[in-house]
Amino acid sequence: MAERYDVHVLLLAQINRTVAKQSDKRPSREDVKGSGGWEEVADQIFAVHREKVYDPDDDEDLFEVGLLKQKLGPFGTWYSYEWTAKFLRIGKFVESSSA
Repeated sequence: MAERYDVHVLLLAQINRTVAKQSDKRPSREDVKGSGGWEEVADQIFAVHREKVYDPDDDEDLFEVGLLKQKLGPFGTWYSYEWTAKFLRIGKFVESSSA
């Protein structure tokens, strides 16, 4: 479809729920596997994470985006941004880290 119409295709999917039982709640490539096989053909896979969802007492509320897969280049980096829940707003960039 992407080649035929010369467009990008974006697929949103829920990952395996076992991530909630792990000590590190950030999704990994293994959590995506078994989600229908699309992870094998995807050029890139991104995941989002908010630690405050799992730990409401956490003072810092960050919205994190992780690059789990990329065909042409490095992957495994997480990018953190400020999150304002009241307005559902992603704020300024805070930091990046490698998983």
